[in-house]
Amino acid sequence: MDLCNFGAVLTFAAELEAGDSQFYMSAIKNPVVEKYRSTFDEVAAVLKKNEKDLLRARRENVTEMILEPIHDFRAEVFCSDSSGATEDVAEAVLEKAVEIEAKAIAFYLLAAEKMRALPEVSRLLTKVGKSRAGNQMRLENLAR
Repeated sequence: MDLCNFGAVLTFAAELEAGDSQFYMSAIKNPVVEKYRSTFDEVAAVLKKNEKDLLRARRENVTEMILEPIHDFRAEVFCSDSSGATEDVAEAVLEKAVEIEAKAIAFYLLAAEKMRALPEVSRLLTKVGKSRAGNQMRLENLAR
């Protein structure tokens, strides 16, 4: 999917948060991740909040959707499949979670740069990226 305008970027960002949250919700149900359950639950809650913030920004800035187009920005690079939530080894689920966070961080860094013409939205994307970096750090600390 081509992320060619403001609406497409924020819609994809909200879908990314929802999809990644679904990974964590599925992982929570996996009995092998008992020791990570509370962290996964907290991360899922952060992603739900991020999703709400992104959807609100999209609604509040709907008039900005007609601004100049965005070039060379494709969603596929940042998509993760959520099948890793049901792995039989807790460490494999954790590794998948770290991978998901890394892709999200990369998306938000690039999206914030692409949206710099809209400083408020760019700041939100940067903030969400930082929250995802915090998630990644927490997950990496679990692996140690």
